[in-house]
Amino acid sequence: FAGALHMLMKNNKTVEANWTLPLEPLDLQLPFFLGVRGNDCQGSKLKVFVYDTGNFSLGSLFCSAGQWGVEVALHRYFAASACRTLDPDEADFFLVPDYRACHYHMAPT
Repeated sequence: FAGALHMLMKNNKTVEANWTLPLEPLDLQLPFFLGVRGNDCQGSKLKVFVYDTGNFSLGSLFCSAGQWGVEVALHRYFAASACRTLDPDEADFFLVPDYRACHYHMAPT
């Protein structure tokens, strides 16, 4: 966490980027948005296949602000969840993460 916070503050352009993610308490938010804290899917037997969309789903920390935050939260939740399946034939639902609208609208000009 300390390393990630240091990198964020080293090149802090949150105002120019219209980044509204609060810096505190990042110790709670950062592991979730980086997908390093798993979850048990609330004990559900639901299976979700999360597509790998490459560059279209990069920038989860940046895009977690504003109206795109729910998209990122769902992606991060299911990507690190016991609900996730790597076999699309087992899936009950499919998630196709795509942050292109966030990148377009929130990129500093």
